[in-house]
Amino acid sequence: MFLPPQLRRCLPSTSKPIPIPLLLTTFVFLLGTAAYLSFDLSFSTPPLSLEDQAAQLELDLLLPPNLLSETGGRKDLFGSDGEFKRDRETKWIGGIPGWSSFENLYFMGGRFIALTTNSSSIPPVDTLLTDMPFDILSPEEASTAWYDDQRDLAEPRRINELRGGTTFMARSGWGGTTYYYHFVAEVFAGLVYLFTSTSKRFVLPRRMINSGDQWKGFHGGLNEWFMESLAPKTQMLDGDVWTEMSDSGQLFVFDEISVFDRWTAHRHNEQAQLWNKAMGGLYDILPPRDHWWEPVRQQMQSVLRLKGHSAAKAVPKVVYVSRQPSWHRKLIQEDHDSLVSTLKATPGINFQVAEFENMSPAEQISLALQTDIMIGVHGSGLTHEVWMRNGSSLIEIFDAESFIRDYQMVAAPLGFNYFPIHNDTIYDWKTEAKSLLLGPDFSGSSIRVYAPTIEDLVLELVASK
Repeated sequence: MFLPPQLRRCLPSTSKPIPIPLLLTTFVFLLGTAAYLSFDLSFSTPPLSLEDQAAQLELDLLLPPNLLSETGGRKDLFGSDGEFKRDRETKWIGGIPGWSSFENLYFMGGRFIALTTNSSSIPPVDTLLTDMPFDILSPEEASTAWYDDQRDLAEPRRINELRGGTTFMARSGWGGTTYYYHFVAEVFAGLVYLFTSTSKRFVLPRRMINSGDQWKGFHGGLNEWFMESLAPKTQMLDGDVWTEMSDSGQLFVFDEISVFDRWTAHRHNEQAQLWNKAMGGLYDILPPRDHWWEPVRQQMQSVLRLKGHSAAKAVPKVVYVSRQPSWHRKLIQEDHDSLVSTLKATPGINFQVAEFENMSPAEQISLALQTDIMIGVHGSGLTHEVWMRNGSSLIEIFDAESFIRDYQMVAAPLGFNYFPIHNDTIYDWKTEAKSLLLGPDFSGSSIRVYAPTIEDLVLELVASK
């Protein structure tokens, strides 16, 4: 067996033959060690060919070859006769400002490009994106810009097609997407709603681009666990990958893409402005598709191997999400104790106190999937309402001078009953609150709630089933 001199010298000196298994084991070990120490044991390699460079670009972009195909360039758009192929035209499928779905949306050099024979079919650019160029080109303009050798934009000649499923894109430009609520309940659920409402079908995205924001980090890795468990085949492309795509100078086409742009939504939608939520107006304006979120619930239920989630149970599961371990936004201890003891003694319910910060992501979501009535002070744990079945109820506790619609906006399109509580009163937010209310004790540690009010409401909900 041949060994390089560098490795042969490392073998023990012996006059006896070295057993082949030992020799192989030693070779593998030393080879790995050499690689780890960055020893150069390789021969020089010739420069990459253009084809290999293209393949390397795909690898660098984290887009495997089965998801990125290079089409025939000009003839793919215009055909051998020079006539534009109408099936390559960009189509705006629907949406509202800040939330839009497209077919055949092109991208090159940091710019989205709509290639269309009818520019009026594309909404005004300022209702689509903020601080990102969006060009609307006719086929003739594209032909000149992309394929005239005398112009700076002559390259690329070929089209890199992102295929194999739909793309979700989130442009936030704001660090809040690391929070479970903003990533799952606002961005991801909003894009699912947008896609199902405009395409009239449900699919999980094949890839999700977070072009201006991070999405990992807070709340014990809930966002990462959510994506890895729910959609393990979905590619998560972060801002650095998007930048690399922009800087490559390559021309890409998304055959199906739904785009969320936070600041565009805030600038144009009155409900987003009033309630400081980018999804404000999305659920009010776009017509819902029945049970649009149910496939997501069922997929997560399957992941966690739970049964019977979609059917009402004989004894309702009531979960109080306690924030008492937190330093802020929690009940005064006396009211917390009273609420727990009261609901423990309430007949006809299966009651449980949950401290989500002390539970794994799988434990948290498993419990939420089995919950019929969720109760808690305003906080990220209530995001788990997305896992309750249609017809469930959310009871959200505020201090007496505050109200925001974060969780109501999620509850309504999911078909939940929603009840905001101010101590001993069910707050009539529809008539009394015209915009978000943040009282001085919104994030306080001594929020009050009258336990009998909660018990009466729970019994009323149970009796109505």
